[in-house]
Amino acid sequence: MNPALLHAALAFWRTRRLAAGLRTRQDVLRWQDKSLHRFLLRSVPRVPFYAGKAGPRLEELPIVDKTVVQANLHRLNRAGITAAEARAVLDARGDRVRGLVVGQSTGTSGNRGVFVISEAERFTWLGV
Repeated sequence: MNPALLHAALAFWRTRRLAAGLRTRQDVLRWQDKSLHRFLLRSVPRVPFYAGKAGPRLEELPIVDKTVVQANLHRLNRAGITAAEARAVLDARGDRVRGLVVGQSTGTSGNRGVFVISEAERFTWLGV
């Protein structure tokens, strides 16, 4: 089986298994707390935008909206890809920069934002 499709299938299976185990509000809250704690400890410190801002509590992080994300995209992805680089790739009808997938939001707010994800993240979302 194609490794990318296997990754998507595994993400689908994990999501189904997780959903089956979240039977009560308490189950969901417990899972959210555990996941958020892991995110704050493992992922946030690796993102340049949060250098010196990361703490053990979500309330200690700055509030970020779409404008902030687009202005600081290079500091929010570990590859340092700027919004201008991502848009240039998309304008050229491409979908990759430095081995990462770039895309655009639908723009329902009137402003299309760009995003940068790994191939694994792409197939995780597909599976979920």
